[in-house]
Amino acid sequence: MKGQIGLDGKNLVEEEVNTEDAGLLKSALQKSIRRGQTVKAMWYASKLLDAAGGYTTWRRLLTIAVEDCGQPEAILACDTLYRMFMAGRRQETDQKAVTWEMRRCMVCAAKIMADSPKDRRADSFLEFRESTIQCADDPEVAAKVAELDMMDDFVFDIHTRRGRQMGRGNVHWYEESSHVENAVQGELDWECNYVPILLRLAKEGRVSW
Repeated sequence: MKGQIGLDGKNLVEEEVNTEDAGLLKSALQKSIRRGQTVKAMWYASKLLDAAGGYTTWRRLLTIAVEDCGQPEAILACDTLYRMFMAGRRQETDQKAVTWEMRRCMVCAAKIMADSPKDRRADSFLEFRESTIQCADDPEVAAKVAELDMMDDFVFDIHTRRGRQMGRGNVHWYEESSHVENAVQGELDWECNYVPILLRLAKEGRVSW
């Protein structure tokens, strides 16, 4: 990391240790967002910006968006506000300056994430994945690994060697392997109106993909 330049034009390592309060402020910001304490989240985002600068604050906010919110709305909102912040910075002669509009982007990101639903599965999954390496001999961990490694039958379709060896072709594809859960309405309409035609043609042996 040494030698790279952060958003504030400082060495990233130097900015990271710019203040002894930065660690506490980052923790307070993240915990406030996790617990939906919106005003506190905005407060600590603003204080962290003043204490440690734009790079440190945005790095924490973007981490929280993925780690704790884990939903596209919050992640995209945070990324968009970050880009707006940076657009504002490029317009300033003083690259360390933080305008009202730029500060509003950062506070708004904290607000959106505090108000948003939370989903920590991605981060927690990585912890579990690591536990399968470090604690492979643990019976409970081993049982979960065996469960996850057991591939469902629908995996073996026309697109895999094993599926083709099992004689599975386009009929199996339309009847089983192409099925999706949580389908949008357009997909459901398509499955009702068009997939039956494709399935019939596949059964008649008249199509091949």
